[in-house]
Amino acid sequence: MPSCHVINLCVKCAFDDFLGTVIEKFKVCGKLLRERRYGRDWKQLCISSGVRFKKFPQPIETRWKSLYHLLSTLLRFKDLVTPFYNNIAAEAVLLTESDWDVLTQCVSLLKIFKEAIEKFSGIHYPTAPMFLSLIFNMFFKIIEFRENPHLHFFVSSMEDKFFKYWETIPLVHGLAALLDPSQGQVAFDIFFDYYAKFLGKNVDAQKKSIMHSLQQLFNLCANEQSTPRKQPEPEERSTQQGKMGALGFYRNFKRQNFKGKSVTRLNSNEIQLYLSQYFETLENFDVLEWWKVNSQLYLILATIARDILHVQASSVASESAFSMCG
Repeated sequence: MPSCHVINLCVKCAFDDFLGTVIEKFKVCGKLLRERRYGRDWKQLCISSGVRFKKFPQPIETRWKSLYHLLSTLLRFKDLVTPFYNNIAAEAVLLTESDWDVLTQCVSLLKIFKEAIEKFSGIHYPTAPMFLSLIFNMFFKIIEFRENPHLHFFVSSMEDKFFKYWETIPLVHGLAALLDPSQGQVAFDIFFDYYAKFLGKNVDAQKKSIMHSLQQLFNLCANEQSTPRKQPEPEERSTQQGKMGALGFYRNFKRQNFKGKSVTRLNSNEIQLYLSQYFETLENFDVLEWWKVNSQLYLILATIARDILHVQASSVASESAFSMCG
């Protein structure tokens, strides 16, 4: 299941199951401050206090991020909202300092999930290599709030869904993390060490499966590139190129590029060489550009990286393309 859908499902189910009275208070608060009879006074209060006026967003039941947006906005205006709202609200829904503490913790928890969705939703960069690092951050946040007395049930529901879908790391995301020089073997091992602690079970089989798959891909690609193929006659070649289409032509080009080279000459130790290196990367690191520049050093791995890294961690990119096309 695409990453964004899993995150949305985890958070939405937690909200549906354990949406406490505190969150309901803040929903009522936002609703009152959106009403015309109080909206003007609220705007005037912001102006007189030298604060930029902000109209509070209306949460949509099916979109938890809209509720997060409301809660985070209320938190920013806490000092103004508390006295203003408590003067107009019923006694049963008055906001206390304890309520604001719970809200602060809730927003802190949900912020990590919101940021993960935004990064997974990118359409101009590879998102698969981000998978391990982003769920690593979410795991840590879950652990941090696991024993929180106010959010315990909320986090427990979220955690159950989280590990239900991601108890096993998707193979393509594991490979993508290994093929990202900014992470590599070290980050890969650290992630699985902590992942085992989160799950409370051994995950060595998952690590070995990913490493074994990388070796299999390497061998398959090396053998394909080193296999000599009979070249068609000139008059046959143009006909064949017309029939095989763009993808077939691309594959044929790769075969020509590596024609006559043995697996040994293609450096069968590329994987060991690559994983043993530590690469300094900048903040705006472009993983695809890195593999393009280093394709001569890692001849086979660069080919594998181009195939693996283009796989997106979310379906947002394709959905966005359909939306833009109408």
